[in-house]
Amino acid sequence: MWARIPKIQSAIATQRGFTIVELLIVIVVIGILAAITIVAYNGISQRATNASLVSDLENAVKRLKLDQIDLSAYPATVALANSGVGLKASAGTTYQYTVDNSVNPQTFCLTATKGTTSYYINNNSTPANGACAGHAAGGGIAITNLHTNPALGTDTTNWSVINAAGSTGTQTRQTVGGPAGIVSTFYRDTITSSITGSPLQLTFSAAGTAAVPVSASSDYTISVYLRTSYAITNGFRLDVGQYDSAGTGIGSDSVGTLVPATVNVWQRVSRTFTSASNGVYIRPKIAYSGGAGAPSNNTFDATAVLITAGTTLYNYGDGNSSGWAWNGVLNNSTSSGPAL
Repeated sequence: MWARIPKIQSAIATQRGFTIVELLIVIVVIGILAAITIVAYNGISQRATNASLVSDLENAVKRLKLDQIDLSAYPATVALANSGVGLKASAGTTYQYTVDNSVNPQTFCLTATKGTTSYYINNNSTPANGACAGHAAGGGIAITNLHTNPALGTDTTNWSVINAAGSTGTQTRQTVGGPAGIVSTFYRDTITSSITGSPLQLTFSAAGTAAVPVSASSDYTISVYLRTSYAITNGFRLDVGQYDSAGTGIGSDSVGTLVPATVNVWQRVSRTFTSASNGVYIRPKIAYSGGAGAPSNNTFDATAVLITAGTTLYNYGDGNSSGWAWNGVLNNSTSSGPAL
């Protein structure tokens, strides 16, 4: 037996494991196979998602066109489509829908999104990758600017000035020199006689039932770009007037916080507020709180109003922004689009 021990030891000694190089080769091969598998799976999964969205849109269009034949108009919402049953969609698919029954021929656009993939179709097209103007693509956020003439695209509708007692000014729509990279047009009030009393106020909506519609007890965020040629003593203040369903004012203005003003520099002033429990309309306004007043020939400028639901301050957008669309008349309606 003792004679066999050297042979056993010799056999054990001749056995060898994997070298480091061999182990590395095995790991690399496994990694390559795993990568190929993942890529193949992702490709198959993406094609399945694309096919699902295309199928959803094709079926939805058929239902919308049947509704149009029955009602002589496309349904106002997705929920009202398909004779009130709503548009069907595969699991995980959500719709964004806009319609215009005021034009001839009537039009609609429908975006279907699943995860980070979006396809869209309108009344005269086939499904395509992306989103309708005014909709968010790839699972992004679509927001609505509630101001109907936020950058004075064609005129000064809804914009006005409340000058201090005993003072006067002229108001004009300027087309060059707005906030760089934002808009070119803006509203200008030029003082023709000194403001000596209460602060000048620029209002950028009508009052009463013609003001901006909102939901009661809800959060809203407002911003506007401002510029002054005069060193204002106290600064800018963004106030909000509120009205009930009858257009009657609800108490005094919701007064904003004073913001120091830099001469001849565009500044963005913003605030978030909660509408009253019986609030149905709001009228935003900018107060230029100048203490002793502003001398003649000074100017006060404003533009790019953004009014959105919620407490998030988004970058400015309107129907002329990339991916956005007017929800009615060009430059004179609310507008929607992806968060910029």
